[in-house]
Amino acid sequence: MARRVTDTGLLLRSETGLVLRRDDGGTWQLDAPRSAEALVGRRVRITAWRTGFDRLSVADVTPG
Repeated sequence: MARRVTDTGLLLRSETGLVLRRDDGGTWQLDAPRSAEALVGRRVRITAWRTGFDRLSVADVTPG
């Protein structure tokens, strides 16, 4: 079962797509809406569902 996750960090672009470099360390690979591209390089808050070991399906991303 997917678990809901809320987290903050720096939104970055990688070879595999968007990633969140977490404030607490580590990274999440993101399946995010195209609108998230506008926030690359900024600190963001995401609400998402965990779909794999290090992968999140993003429901909402906001500056933060």
